[in-house]
Amino acid sequence: MNSQTIAQRYIHRGAKNRKLSFVFAALTSLALTVSMPIQAQAQTYVKTIANFNPGHYITANRGLDARVKGLLEAPGSPFLGIQKVYTWAEIEPVEGGPLHLEEIRNDLSYLSSKGKFLVIQLQTKDFVADAGSTVYPAWLRTKRGSPRADGGFYNCYLVSEPSASHDMFTFKSLPVMWDPVAAYYIKRFYYRLGMALNTMPQAREALEAINLNETALAANQAELRQLATEGKVKPFDQEAFIANTVDCASTLNQTLPNTTVIQFLNHSGPWSPAPNLATNKVSEFADRLAAKGVGLGGPNLIPDFVPAANVQDTVYPALRRHIGRVILGVANQPREYHLYRGGDIRFLIQGIFNLGRKSDGSPATADSLNLNYIFWTKVPDNLDEVKAILNRPGSPWVHQRNRGLVGTPPASVRVYRP
Repeated sequence: MNSQTIAQRYIHRGAKNRKLSFVFAALTSLALTVSMPIQAQAQTYVKTIANFNPGHYITANRGLDARVKGLLEAPGSPFLGIQKVYTWAEIEPVEGGPLHLEEIRNDLSYLSSKGKFLVIQLQTKDFVADAGSTVYPAWLRTKRGSPRADGGFYNCYLVSEPSASHDMFTFKSLPVMWDPVAAYYIKRFYYRLGMALNTMPQAREALEAINLNETALAANQAELRQLATEGKVKPFDQEAFIANTVDCASTLNQTLPNTTVIQFLNHSGPWSPAPNLATNKVSEFADRLAAKGVGLGGPNLIPDFVPAANVQDTVYPALRRHIGRVILGVANQPREYHLYRGGDIRFLIQGIFNLGRKSDGSPATADSLNLNYIFWTKVPDNLDEVKAILNRPGSPWVHQRNRGLVGTPPASVRVYRP
């Protein structure tokens, strides 16, 4: 019996008398075999990146409008391309069916014609979801997660479902990554997508990188416990959450031997209700991703702009320890401007830029992460200020393509191949 047959029998059959030993054996098979060959001995290899154009990119979110195109095509533009969101639902609307890659292919063709590059932001979770969220495919709602002791099944997704006891998920929709069945579906999707992109001619021309949406649970433990008590999700397991996320990111990384994959991080939790340093394992999380050759990223939590007592709560230390080891990128989040010194946008832009400076003779700050990428968000529209800072006369990096970011890929990026 092949692994896909086992998967289908496990996921769709609900007999109460199914023995747990068979379930766990099936899950082990699922986790290890998403139709990929298993070699007898582990190998490690250095990943060769075909397109490596570090620098400043515009986060275009869901569209390439005239404003973004104008900034990209302007003479002397400091922006090397865009980071654009594509959702799982759009790419795989039918389970196992043909992947819908037309939008990605068209965007790559346009950018290639302008000498620019695409960073795919692959979205499997929704930060502003409602009951009709379309980030994850509709067919996933028909799937069931791990079996409950009473013979039922957990959900694979935390969906928007307001109630009197818990309402955090009214605005969010995210995979239950600590459930091995939920992780299986994402791993399978990553594998299929990676294999498709690896053979796409347009991707060879202009695909710069793939960013995986950030890992924050965006929930506190009281709510997760309540959901588990109600039988909706498998009880939260931080180790499984980290291990499954690393496994999925590593799978995509392995299927794209010439393309950068970056896993964005935020607090790994648990929250109760604020981050707890004793249990926040984001640095361990980053170490395990880096060991697989996966790049690292995060939001713009800049040490200078965060109270000293809270710096260790951010992803900053986790990224800093991997400078020069793996590819690093940071995205700015304008919705958080109010957190930083009264919302001085130009001051924040300069702070983000300082975070990414390289050692090129310019006065880099002690807090610099020596980044390869900075992704600048278009809303609110502050891109003119960004452009002015990057193009200001007299800057030692003004004529460099990478505009002050590290332009050499880390020589030590090694990818684990099972």
